[in-house]
Amino acid sequence: MEPINLIETAGAKVKPTAPLSPSVYVIPTLRDDELYHVFISYSSTDYQWTHSLINHLESHSLQLCYHERDFTPDRTVLENMSDCIQQSQNVLLVLSPEFVRSCWCLFSTGRHCNP
Repeated sequence: MEPINLIETAGAKVKPTAPLSPSVYVIPTLRDDELYHVFISYSSTDYQWTHSLINHLESHSLQLCYHERDFTPDRTVLENMSDCIQQSQNVLLVLSPEFVRSCWCLFSTGRHCNP
């Protein structure tokens, strides 16, 4: 069975007459203080899955920020995370059991870690 895309309109779910297509989406314009559409936070154990998602999103012209590529070496992890989150329109958390166990990932959600 094929999944059905539903659109919520004023609280009612409506089945579209045609499948949703990426071509109908408009990439949001970045404001002056924004460098990224999305800051993505994930556990290193989810690297392969997350990078396939990153490649897919970037192939559709979204500007993504993630630590391996975009963190500045002379800054702390906390400084980098804070700056990157503030320079992004959205934050995407790849939730997995390992993400929940990770102190850095918990920091990005505003929670505290007790190692």
